[in-house]
Amino acid sequence: MSCWWPDAGTITAIFTAVAALAAFASVRAVKWQTRATLKVQSLLQLDDRWWSDGMRKTRKTAAKALLEKKYDPSVGRVLDFFETLAGLFVKGKVLSNEWAHHTFYWYAVGYWSKSRDPVKSLNLAPSEKRGWEDLDEMMPKWIDYEVKHGGARPTDDDIDNFLQEELDL
Repeated sequence: MSCWWPDAGTITAIFTAVAALAAFASVRAVKWQTRATLKVQSLLQLDDRWWSDGMRKTRKTAAKALLEKKYDPSVGRVLDFFETLAGLFVKGKVLSNEWAHHTFYWYAVGYWSKSRDPVKSLNLAPSEKRGWEDLDEMMPKWIDYEVKHGGARPTDDDIDNFLQEELDL
C-alpha cells in the first residue's frame, strides 16, 4: 500500500490558496467596517449640524413663520437640510432609510407637513419647484412606515405643537 504525500509545489499551492482566501476575507471585513464607520460618522455629523446653534436659530425662525402660515427663507433652509438627507444620504445609500427615519422622522414630518401650503404659494421657477423632490418623495413613505409600525399619522395639532416646541430652541 502506497501513501500519497504531496510534493513541495502542491503544499505551496494549498497554502497560497488559503492565504489568498484569508486576505480576501480580511479585505471584505475592512471594507464593511469602513462603510459602517462612514455611515455612523455621517449620521453623527448630520445630527451635530441639526443641533448646531445656527440651525437652531434657523429652525426657530422657520417654526414661527410656519405657525403664522407664512414663508420665510429659513423654511427653505430647513427643507434643504432634509432634501440633503433624503437625496444625498438616503437615496445615495450613505445612510439607511431606517437610520435616517429613526433619527429625523418627527422633525422632518413637522417641517415638511406644515410647509406644503406656504411653499405652494411661492412663485417658484420651474427649476426651483424640483428643489425638494427627494424630500417630497421620501416623506409619504416615512409617514406610511410610521403608521405601519404602530404610529399614527400626524395631525395638524401634532404639527402645531411640535412647531411650538421648536420656538423654545
